Amino acid sequence: EEDLRFLTSVVNQRCISGGELSQCLSLLKESRARGDSQTLAELLVSSRLLSRDQVRSIIDSQAQAQGGPRLVGYGPGVLLGQGEVAEVWRAQPLDIPGLPTAGMEACALKWYRPYLSQEPPFIWSLIQRYKATRELRHPQLLAPLELDKACGRFVVVYPLGAGQTLHAILSREERLGAARVRRLLDSALAALEALDGEGLAHGDIK
Repeated sequence: EEDLRFLTSVVNQRCISGGELSQCLSLLKESRARGDSQTLAELLVSSRLLSRDQVRSIIDSQAQAQGGPRLVGYGPGVLLGQGEVAEVWRAQPLDIPGLPTAGMEACALKWYRPYLSQEPPFIWSLIQRYKATRELRHPQLLAPLELDKACGRFVVVYPLGAGQTLHAILSREERLGAARVRRLLDSALAALEALDGEGLAHGDIK
């Protein structure tokens, strides 16, 4: 079903020609006959019919059209931001007693790109990082609530931090005063210092 949805998006967005579509279907048929577990997206990248960036773009457009990838226990999401390896969605958790999100109005779900689910070094690193940060307690840090896998992707659930993004602030204000910039930097550095004290480094700083 996932492959069919992806193929439909590929055709609708006219990413491949008619001849390449026939080649794509042949590759998929041969792969399934061999018992391979590769997804259609992975096959298209490995056969160079699509680039990795094209695949990411298609998957992103699918997710946004469906209210984001879905995790059991959460409603449809709203995209907050995305980077090279992950995207973050705001989603409302269902009020299920006993879950770490019970009673929360909203959470931030960090969905890692599908291709990373096939890379053992990344999986090991993600699990170790989750274990190391789940007990963090610091005003400028959000400790993860749970680690899960759904839709062929790993997802980490965080409390949704209060406040605004720097992008939102700069979209309203052309410039920030020196004192305000200093406060923002001091806050970020305090968080990085707390991580360093635990022997950890933020993924964007490494």
